[in-house]
Amino acid sequence: MTHIQQNAIICIAAGPSQLPLILSAKKLGYIVIAIDKDPTSIGLKYVDHFIQKSTYSFDDILSDLSNLKEKYNITGVLNRSSGLPVIVASKISEYFQIPSLSSENASKIVHKYKLRESSPPTIPSPEFKIIKKGDVNNDFEFDFPFIVKPSLSLIGKSGVTFVKGKKDINQAINLASKATMDQVILIEEFLPGKDYSLISLVSNSKLLPICFLEEINEINPNDGIISGKGFKTISDLKDDQLINEAHQLAKEFINHYKIIRSPLLINFRQDKEGKLRLIEVHLDFGGDLLIEGFYPVALSYDFLEVALKVMTGVDVPHLSDYVKPTAILFNEGNSINRKKGFKTLSADTEEQLAQKITKAGT
Repeated sequence: MTHIQQNAIICIAAGPSQLPLILSAKKLGYIVIAIDKDPTSIGLKYVDHFIQKSTYSFDDILSDLSNLKEKYNITGVLNRSSGLPVIVASKISEYFQIPSLSSENASKIVHKYKLRESSPPTIPSPEFKIIKKGDVNNDFEFDFPFIVKPSLSLIGKSGVTFVKGKKDINQAINLASKATMDQVILIEEFLPGKDYSLISLVSNSKLLPICFLEEINEINPNDGIISGKGFKTISDLKDDQLINEAHQLAKEFINHYKIIRSPLLINFRQDKEGKLRLIEVHLDFGGDLLIEGFYPVALSYDFLEVALKVMTGVDVPHLSDYVKPTAILFNEGNSINRKKGFKTLSADTEEQLAQKITKAGT
């Protein structure tokens, strides 16, 4: 008698951030396998199989994965954590022959210095220099102001500083050194325009745009530390050209790095000519509370249901282009966003939304 394997999804971690992914996968009828070193993680009460290992090392979980091969038909890997878990997720996909992207290319994208070095000339990024953590000679030539940031950090926007003059350099480098996980710090030219995020999925090597958002960021006037305050929609009619530019750059990115199936969140910043330059890329579902507070209000469809279909190779129907004018504003605090809480604002027009944002004090 032939044993029919059940379709299963592997979820990288099982904490509060991953809980929406786990619940959505269960709702769609999948067996859920979670990898998490913490046996008390909140999501574990809902999963079918638990691997108690770190999500930072593929080698540590290889024997556990081999035991699953005979038992389940692994159809997708879900990951909401940035950094090293992205590389682990790509290695798991390779192991189970799930279309994704190579772990080599995942590593190039996750480490910002590798992204700068490997991206093609057709995808412009800021001018940059690299310094290694612990270097005693920081005598580099760069026009003020500039940005100092870690090449690989656990939390978005952590360790990022706007440097106005020479007296601020050492403090900025020290801050980035504490935040970096790959011993590398980036010095980047400062671009004067706005920050934008293209939220999308990659399905069968094709770009599936979800929304194009303006980031609400703040530079502390005292120490230059940059922090993320939220996101808001922009007017489709007013910014069609900008959106088209972002889509074209994303398509080139997908082709260059041979991405078949993945979440794809690309952060851009405008230069002085108003053109978009690549800042960073996330191949995870993101921890900026968009799943909790933004998508349910702004989109006319269930984002997680669509995302899980993409990640498991199921055909996705045509998605509505309409995005309701919406903003998500993060509460004040020094913790990661999922622990800060948030406020969601929505309106019938972008003008009304702008008034609500102003009234909220952002």
